Order: sequence, then C-alpha cells, then structure tokens
Amino acid sequence: MKQIFVSKYIKGFGRVMKYFTNQMIKTKEERRRERILNFWKLHGIAATKDAFRISRSTLYLWKQRQKKGLLKPQSKRPKTTRRPITSKIIIDLVSDLRISFPYLGKEKLANLCLQNGYQVSASTVGRIIKRKQLPSSPGKWISRNKKKD
Repeated sequence: MKQIFVSKYIKGFGRVMKYFTNQMIKTKEERRRERILNFWKLHGIAATKDAFRISRSTLYLWKQRQKKGLLKPQSKRPKTTRRPITSKIIIDLVSDLRISFPYLGKEKLANLCLQNGYQVSASTVGRIIKRKQLPSSPGKWISRNKKKD
C-alpha cells in the first residue's frame, strides 16, 4: 500500500500540525492551573484561596489567560535589557592592550588606559575582556621545590 504524505503537497501543513499538537499537549503546570480554576468555579474564591494558597488577583489573571489559551507559565525575563554604554574607542584600546600584553590583569590594563588619557575602571576593563572574549592570561609558571625524602 502506498503512503501519501500530505505535508508534501499542502503549504504550511507542518506548521499547523505543530501548533495543534502543542495545543493538545499540556504541561504539568497548565493542568494544575486548570484544575485550580475548575475548583474555583465549583467551590468559590474563599475555598480556593484556602485550599491552594493562591491570591485572588492570580486567579483572575489565570482566568483571563485561559480565555486566550495562554495558561502556560510565561517567562518573567524583561523584554529589553540594559546595553553596555562603553565607547568604541575604549573598547578598541583595551583590546589592543590585551593582545599586546596578555599577562597583565585588568587593574594594570586600567592603569595603561589612564596613561593613554582614558580613565576606565578595572571592572569595566574586565567586562570588556569577558564580552569580547579576548585572550586570557596564559597562566603562571610556578617552579616548586620537590620535597626531599
């Protein structure tokens, strides 16, 4: 028997099927929230607050989200985060100094920047090194005396 894959012939079929499967598969937290909302419908707000220790405002928020079909927990991360405001000149200077002197730490690089006429804190230099993934110091070679038996 020959099988025919519908997704090959209908444009956007895969995306629609993915949407519907995501709608059918609910996470554990979504099922918990639906169960709490159903309990609220049957027994009222006071009983729900006592049984599940959830505030009234949270219940109403979940009810609104349930109408939209968005009962899944959403990320609390801010949509816009702060961007670093270090000037391009300082970033280039720190990059050049770090490549020239890989053994120097962020404090000494900050002093070199000060000698070149730019006042930069050591922590800013450290953040630039981390953000630009500049080469880290190659490490220290420590000669240790062997213990005599």
